[in-house]
Amino acid sequence: PQPPQPQPQPQPPPKGLPEPPPPGSAPAAATLPPGWSVEQRTTSSERTYAIYHSPAGLRAASLTDAWRKHDAEAEAEALTLNWLDRLPPRRLKPLCEEKGLPVSGNSEALARRLRESGGLSVSQLKALCEAEGLVKQGTKAEIARRLRDKLRREAGATAAPEAACATAAPEAASSPSASASGKGTKQSHDASSFREALAAEAAAAVVPEAEGLRLHLSSRSDNRTGYVGVFARGPRFEVSHRRVYLGHFDTAVEAAVAYARAVGEAAVATTAEVPTAVAATAEEAPPMPQKDEVCTAWLDLISAAESARAAARAAARRAGGR
Repeated sequence: PQPPQPQPQPQPPPKGLPEPPPPGSAPAAATLPPGWSVEQRTTSSERTYAIYHSPAGLRAASLTDAWRKHDAEAEAEALTLNWLDRLPPRRLKPLCEEKGLPVSGNSEALARRLRESGGLSVSQLKALCEAEGLVKQGTKAEIARRLRDKLRREAGATAAPEAACATAAPEAASSPSASASGKGTKQSHDASSFREALAAEAAAAVVPEAEGLRLHLSSRSDNRTGYVGVFARGPRFEVSHRRVYLGHFDTAVEAAVAYARAVGEAAVATTAEVPTAVAATAEEAPPMPQKDEVCTAWLDLISAAESARAAARAAARRAGGR
């Protein structure tokens, strides 16, 4: 008899990667992007599939697509510069002076002027990174995201001692189990508040004017940028006008400004072409006859007809007399 063959042992997943979930079960929550949720659906043929939802209302058909949209959404949110309010006025006033803006007011007023004027350039963002002691290499989105994360960490570190002092007495009086339950409730409340803040920042990112141009706002629900002709392509934004590609830009506002310029140039070209065509037609057309000339021509024509009828009657009388 042959000796029994050893059964192959299942290979463990590579180090550093999460274990795959069993077939038919929901993906592990730890593998989801922060704030995302997963929904299990079943088709009419009893096939189960997953749909991933973001706090801002985005949907993804796979976990990879969810992470890609999460990263693109995070970079786009960083480029809206809604974190400028957290910088002190001494950091914002030089930027306003450089753009020729008023330097009076608090951080909120200065940040609002900078956002309405088209945002910050790469060199200005690098100067902020250098002033805050951060690395200034990378793309515009990476630099903005680095500044935003640092300001959020500082805001969280400042709020942590205040929250600890406020909850010290109730935690001391409550039991360990009640303390753990209250902590979990507070964390879930903070997570929901953070998601609501992200959605509010994304909605407030759309500005009606920039660089002296009126931007074309979009009412389509599938256009997350809020501007006509502007669509997100990964961390950047693509813009086109009348099927003409205008380029990729780091922010949606810059792309919307390029679209507004293209619309204005097309309108100017159309206005300039109409008078030129009218003038060329007027030069090529023969001169119109004057009113007196027309009357004289009609009188000549009537006289010739009368003479012809008189000659015909005379010829008929001569023929009848013979």
